[in-house]
Amino acid sequence: MFTIDTMSSEVINSLPDILKDVIEKFGSDKASNLVSKLGGRTYWVAEGRTPKARERRKQLAEMIGEDVEGFINKRYQGKEIYIPRMKRIETLARHRRINVKAEELLGEGKPIRAVVTQLANEFAMSERSLWNILKQHGSVSEGA
Repeated sequence: MFTIDTMSSEVINSLPDILKDVIEKFGSDKASNLVSKLGGRTYWVAEGRTPKARERRKQLAEMIGEDVEGFINKRYQGKEIYIPRMKRIETLARHRRINVKAEELLGEGKPIRAVVTQLANEFAMSERSLWNILKQHGSVSEGA
């Protein structure tokens, strides 16, 4: 999950208002859940006046939680909103998790090659990609 602490100000400023609002009110985990469930979609926020609209609200609440659904409904009721996939944030969050895990394993005394092999399995990535991520972060030297 991404957190506000691990995002650069450039990334935070590029977030759409809906995500900024959800992060501010409920935290980054709820925003991440919203992105994972509805990312890449345009969503009409139902007012809930008809049975069909109430059913849409209920379905949304089951996906993202009643608290977030209620907030979105109150704030954006009767409007169309777009929830982007936020691939950049997902990638940054994944890289952060990789680096945290790598530092943890290196701190336990595991050799870097064993760490990369383990992370490749855990994150379903190639070892080459992991080496590049770790080098960008500075977890390994260029000569490793």
